Amino acid sequence: MKYLKLISAVLFALTIFVSAAIAQTFDKDEPIKINTVLVNIPVIASDRQGRYVAGLKKENFTLTQDGERQEIEFFADEKAPMNVVILIDVSGSTVPFLGDIKSAARDFVKIFRPEDQGMIVTFDGAMKTLQEFTSDQKKLSKAINNASLYGVPGSNMQDAMYEIATRGFAGVQGRKAIIVLTDGFVRGRIVSDKALLDTLSASDILVYPILFGKREIRIDVDRLPKMVRTHDGLEITREEAVKRIIEDANAQLRYMYALGIVTGGKLIESKSHDFKASFQNIADELKNQYLIGFYPQLTGSGKIPSIALKVDQTDVVLRSKRSIKLKSSSN
Repeated sequence: MKYLKLISAVLFALTIFVSAAIAQTFDKDEPIKINTVLVNIPVIASDRQGRYVAGLKKENFTLTQDGERQEIEFFADEKAPMNVVILIDVSGSTVPFLGDIKSAARDFVKIFRPEDQGMIVTFDGAMKTLQEFTSDQKKLSKAINNASLYGVPGSNMQDAMYEIATRGFAGVQGRKAIIVLTDGFVRGRIVSDKALLDTLSASDILVYPILFGKREIRIDVDRLPKMVRTHDGLEITREEAVKRIIEDANAQLRYMYALGIVTGGKLIESKSHDFKASFQNIADELKNQYLIGFYPQLTGSGKIPSIALKVDQTDVVLRSKRSIKLKSSSN
């Protein structure tokens, strides 16, 4: 009986001690950060002529989430390593451009510094990794040379980009970017457009879609049957089929533009075969960018928070992502 009373007294004392410790830890006047995931936002600062602006400090920037100012917890402007995936469309429609693309990609990897890394990936109906991340320029150039048409039907860009974002960049530190070279006629077989945009929105990966060709849609209407069966089994008139094809092509172009907007990268339309200028422009941005980190506030409503960055210099233009898809801190 005495032992039971002693144990009860000890447990009661421990309860008081633990309660006091919790009360001290979570002081009612101290703000509690619900989301402990630091979100890093790549930022490009340029003048009105598009030239990179260096020398900005943390105090020059103002960051807001849904209109409310947030504390900038992390700021970097040093030339951090580049980690770049060159994603090449090798579907049948890219035949006229593949030689020029490979030449420009080889020139791009030549400007890599020893600390920079590249990965070479191709896609048609399937994704193929020709070279994992490496700083070895010879290996990267060899992989680019090996890019060719494999004859797998399709152009599954979304699936390839999702795989790169979730697995290819896993554990990679520094600046991250995907340069995708395509004519824009793409389709995800497994990953939806929205799923890819949400994944990229939650990442710190910049996406630069480089569209080549004139995107001419040639349809021999007379060769189409009067009634056309769609992939989901519906029968529609050939006039309706042509209309859907054109609408789909325009939607894909808007989607490529959205990939740049969501990530802070940008769409580059290369109507000529001068891909070298496009690659050089991207290299300049990747090597010279600011990185701003903050702890976003969870909305609790499932709404994707909008973010805005401003700088206190009127002659400077900022480009960064406009919204973020929050990850759970328990993930």
